[in-house]
Amino acid sequence: MHGIFKDKGQITIHNRIYEQRIYNYMTAKTASAMKSNINFANHFVLDDGSLDMQAALLKFQQFMKEEFNEKDKTFLEQHGRLVFLSFLAPILNGKGHSFKEVQTSEEKRLDIIATFNEHKYIIELKRWYGEVYHQKATDQALIALLRQNARLNVADLAHKLKVSRGTVTNRIRKLEDEQVIVGYTVRLKPDSEPERIRAWMGVQVEGNRTREVIASLLGEPGVAALHDTNGRWDLLAELEAASTGELSKILERIRLVTGIRSTETNIHLASYR
Repeated sequence: MHGIFKDKGQITIHNRIYEQRIYNYMTAKTASAMKSNINFANHFVLDDGSLDMQAALLKFQQFMKEEFNEKDKTFLEQHGRLVFLSFLAPILNGKGHSFKEVQTSEEKRLDIIATFNEHKYIIELKRWYGEVYHQKATDQALIALLRQNARLNVADLAHKLKVSRGTVTNRIRKLEDEQVIVGYTVRLKPDSEPERIRAWMGVQVEGNRTREVIASLLGEPGVAALHDTNGRWDLLAELEAASTGELSKILERIRLVTGIRSTETNIHLASYR
């Protein structure tokens, strides 16, 4: 087992066992220095012999606020995992083990694996960046769930996001008010409407009139989706029509949109997914 020291006193670990031994030593040293009774094991052991890890994490959050509130961002991101391992040590108290995952980029994602009796826990620690940042992350997760299944009800969304129903309702209303969410739709199998005609249209825009053209195309009922793209075309529109006659009328209306220089349309002949 060996390690190699780099410049400025930093060390590069070449052996995972050696690295774990150093972490065990630092954990024990930190735990003895903390001298806190906030993490006695009997506070968190459930009747079935497992740990109430959620309660332990809430206590750890309280502990960090009380003991390390004045520490800067760099300390919290680089040493937060070590402090958490030290916090866990007296809780596990010989009935389990804890160790860190392989170091991730800049230590900003802190993965811990803990065992207790026959139970295993994987904990991902992240630094709290404030309510606005947290809400943005919640919104992104909410949108991802709705993209997968827009029929999920508020209770299911709240359960998956681990937030209250009121939070889900408020976030959806805010996203709708800000027109981040502009509607909900149904996804069909490609062959569910074999008679329906679909086509891609490449659109070349004159000068700097892209916003004007986008606004016009979004108001066209025959445009099912609209994308900015690279290459020859400025925009790519997905068209849907019930018949070739209806498609012809859609194409005619689009060609009359002010600001469009040229278009090219390709009809879908078969869809495989």
